[in-house]
Amino acid sequence: MGRCVVQVGKMVAGQCDQYCHQVNPSYPEGMLQNIIHECRNHKARLLNYFPIDTHDDFRETMGCADAEEGGIPIAQPKGESESPSEHSPSLSSLFSKSRDRALSLNSANADSWNSSSDLQLASSVGSNACMGPRPLRASEQDDFSDWCGWHNDHGSLTGLVPAIYTDENGDQVPTPDKEAGLYIRARSGKTYKAIAPKQTNCLLFQIGETAQVHSGGILQATPHAVKGTAVPGVSRQAFAVFMEPQWDFLMTVPEGVAPTEAQSTDAAKSLPAGVPPLASRWGNKECPFTACNFGTFTEVTLNAYH
Repeated sequence: MGRCVVQVGKMVAGQCDQYCHQVNPSYPEGMLQNIIHECRNHKARLLNYFPIDTHDDFRETMGCADAEEGGIPIAQPKGESESPSEHSPSLSSLFSKSRDRALSLNSANADSWNSSSDLQLASSVGSNACMGPRPLRASEQDDFSDWCGWHNDHGSLTGLVPAIYTDENGDQVPTPDKEAGLYIRARSGKTYKAIAPKQTNCLLFQIGETAQVHSGGILQATPHAVKGTAVPGVSRQAFAVFMEPQWDFLMTVPEGVAPTEAQSTDAAKSLPAGVPPLASRWGNKECPFTACNFGTFTEVTLNAYH
C-alpha cells in the first residue's frame, strides 16, 4: 500500500512541478517529483485515533502529564524517575498500537520499555502528525482538538488512504458521526471538511512545509486536524505516507525569490491556533535560510510542536 501511495504521489508531484514552473520559471523543473523518486526517507504510519471516551483512561494508565502542562504524554518505565534520563523513552515509543495494548501496560509485560518494542507507532524523525491522544495547549482547545489538533506536515507531500472507523470489537462500522473526520484550513482562513469520493480506490494528498519552502510559497502547506466522533467506543484508523527529502537536502527557495515569500504575513495570520508559523522555525539561528537542511528543519519543527 505504501508503495502505491508513493507511486501516485509522484504523479501528483509532477503536476505540482508543472504548475510551479509555469508560475515561476526559476523553479527547478521536476523538483518535487525528483525528491519523491530519489529519496529513501519516506515514512508510512498506520494511525489509530482512540475512542474519545477512553482518553482519560489512556492518560491515567500511561502516566501522562496534566493537560495544563501542555506536554506530550510520556509513559515512564516502572521504578524510574519522571525526570529525563538516557533511559527515558523516545518519541518513537510513546504510544501503543491499540487501545487494548495501551490499557495493558500495567501488566508484567510492561516492566521493560525500549524503542524497539512492538509498542512503536511514530518515529522521532517522522512527521509531526498526531501520535496519539495528548494533552492540549490552551491555544489548541477548539472543536477539532479532541482527536488530533491543528498542525502542518513538515515534509514535502503526504498521501492518505481514506480512514475507516471500528467499534470496540474491532469490526468496521459506517462513519458514525457526520461531523467527525479530517478538516483543512484554507488560505482565506475558512475551514472545510475533507470528504473523500465514495469510491474505495481513491487517495488524498496534502502539501507539506518543505514543498512550501522549495516552491517559494507557490505551494502552501495544508493545515489540518481530525475531529473526533461523539459516539462512544468508536475509533478511527488511517494510513498516511509522508514523502520528504534526504536529511542533507537544503531548505532553500528558488533562485531570485526572497525567503520571506515562502510564507507571507497574511498567510501566517490565517494559520489555526497552535500551528507555529514557518518563520519561527526556518530562517533563524538554528535553521538559517541558506544553510539549513531538512534534517535540522525536522528537529526544529518537532521541538516546536512537542
